[in-house]
Amino acid sequence: MNQYNNARGSFNYSIKRSNRKTVSIIVEADSSVRILAPSKMNQTAIEALLDKKTEWITTHLDKMANRKVVPLAFETGNHMLYLGDSLRLKVITVIGKREEKIFVSGGVISAYTSNAAPEYVKKNLTNWFRLRSEEIINERVAFYTQKMGKIPNRVVVKTQTKRWGSCSSKRDIFLNWRLVFAPIEVIDYVIIHELCHLVFMNHSSNFWHLVETFDSKYKTHRSWLKENGQQLFQM
Repeated sequence: MNQYNNARGSFNYSIKRSNRKTVSIIVEADSSVRILAPSKMNQTAIEALLDKKTEWITTHLDKMANRKVVPLAFETGNHMLYLGDSLRLKVITVIGKREEKIFVSGGVISAYTSNAAPEYVKKNLTNWFRLRSEEIINERVAFYTQKMGKIPNRVVVKTQTKRWGSCSSKRDIFLNWRLVFAPIEVIDYVIIHELCHLVFMNHSSNFWHLVETFDSKYKTHRSWLKENGQQLFQM
């Protein structure tokens, strides 16, 4: 971890170098700052870029700090997101784990549980959301691989602490299971974004033009993730 400090602002940042041709600065939902740089870009050049972009970075960090993230409470009456909809949680105690189940209907997510302790309810809900996430994401990936004609080596839905998705040089795509909390069109945007990296392993103008070809509202969907990302990471 590196530290940047001058009269206009200070923050910690990490650097990842690769064979990319352009440099990107990313302010993550958890307020971390990442620099994606070409392998030949030295520290002096990176610091010069940070000098130029200090105001932009600190503005985004301030926005992150000022957002009020409501901690999830796993008790009846509280709300949580599912595919972009706010659902009211209803916890129902049953006898025996065989009777445990979770289903969604009429704006309510009902959790039948043998133990109403919040941590136990959270565990059951997390497992259910992860399973639903894999089902939904795999279905959407199948749709867009056929539509776009871009076939990854493999697609893995997993826990990622900072990213919504990534694409490796081996053509492996990794997607965050927490996308299940976002609207379906936002999930689609992330999938399209990563599939486009099979063509352009960068964020050049050509890359964004390809993204826009399959998602004309990608800027709106990207903004939704930036605005709501912290809340989605509460689960």
